[in-house]
Order: sequence, then structure tokens, then C-alpha cells
Amino acid sequence: MNAYDWLEGVMFLLDKASRPTLQNLCAPYEEFQYHSGLGRALTRWESEGLIKREEKAREVVFRLTDDGRHQIEPFPNVAEYWDKPWDGVWRTFLFDLPSRDKRLRMTLWRWLRDHRFGYLQDSVWVRPHPITELVQTLTWLKDNPEMFVVFESRRSAGGDNAAIVQGAWDFKFINERYHQHLDAVEDCQAALAKAKSPAALAALLRRERGFYRDALHHDPLLPRILWPAGYLGPKALQSRLNLQAAARKQFRARLAAR
Repeated sequence: MNAYDWLEGVMFLLDKASRPTLQNLCAPYEEFQYHSGLGRALTRWESEGLIKREEKAREVVFRLTDDGRHQIEPFPNVAEYWDKPWDGVWRTFLFDLPSRDKRLRMTLWRWLRDHRFGYLQDSVWVRPHPITELVQTLTWLKDNPEMFVVFESRRSAGGDNAAIVQGAWDFKFINERYHQHLDAVEDCQAALAKAKSPAALAALLRRERGFYRDALHHDPLLPRILWPAGYLGPKALQSRLNLQAAARKQFRARLAAR
């Protein structure tokens, strides 16, 4: 297990444990605490806004923030999204929420963006992937079916799916995020030879991972048939695979030199 895998494991426990006290958190990782300085790591994560501290009586509880939870979410299988044949059906999600309830509206918008819907208008969102099971997770709206409706439709003959893609997602913005990731990969590749320890290698990969996660967060991961011209998703994926291969080679070389 490398340093970053261990970091993710600890943060995973922070999220999953029902009452993640400092005592409960440290107990399974006493050896790592001695070698890696868990206390310093917790302080750093707290300063970076990944966790928050709650003091209750004689115990200290650390909980993941939204940013922290975002950091440890597993990456989606992008190839599965890209390679899945598209049935030509657009799923359109329309809703009508009380204008006074801004909090509910923002919660729904966040849910739609997190599930890669594209924004056409304030109350009209689309995506090409099936959503029947997904909509069932909207438990906080299911009791009010008049608030939303889902349509499935195909473009008429001569209809332009590319226009829907262009209107629903800002691929200029998405490609800018992928450009930032590609720049980060280039910097990391150049810095690999100077990495003197597994911790240094992990830090490089963590930096690349952050840029890639940010780009993926905005990417709808459309089927290949709907890709706009110049889409950088595949190039970014290949670049990070190349970086990971180079990092593994560097890591083995460091171990062999000991």
C-alpha cells in the first residue's frame, strides 16, 4: 500500500464510521501513526478544508466536508460511458419548484450536475444516459411528483444532436480543465526523476489526480457518437495512464537502489 492509498483509506474511514472519534480512527493504524504522523496529516487535512473537527465532551470527532468527500470519490469508468452504444434517446428532466425555496432549487441543481445532466434552461436539463433508476434516488422529491417530470425523445429527421450537446454543456470550459490537467501531467513527468521518496512520488500523483478529478467533475462523459470536435477527454486519460506507468517504474527503481 503506497502513501496515497493509505491516506485515502483513512479518509474513507472518516466518512464511513458512524462515530469516527480520534481514538477509533487511530486504533487500526497505530503503526502508520508512528511512521507517518497521523496527527500532522489530520491537521493538514483540516487546514485544507477536507475534514472538520467537532469536540464533544472528552472526544474529538473528525468528519469529512463536502470537499473531502469529493476528493475520495472513486473515478467513474470513463471508457464504460464512452463505449456504451447510444440508443438515440434524450432524457429531459423538467421541474417546477417554488421560487421562494432557493435552497431546494440549489440542492436539485447540484444533484443534476453531479449526475452529469446538461443545462438547457433554468428548469430544463438533459442527458443521453438512462435515468429511470437514478430518478428513484430523488426521495426528497418523489412525494411531490408534480414538481418534476421526465421525457424521453428522439431527434426528428434532420435534427441536430450536436446542437443539443453544444447548448447543454460548455465544452470550451471542460477542455480548459483538461488543458490544466495535461499541463500538470507534463510538470509531474519532469519532476519524477527528482522525486527522492515514495512520499514525493505520491505528492506528484496527488497533484495530477486533483486536476483530473476537477476536469471529470464537469465532463458529461458522452457516448463517442456525441463527442464534440476537439474533445480532450481521451488524451487526458492516456496522459495520466502514461504518468502512472512512469511513476511505477520510478518507484521500483528507487526500491531496487536501496
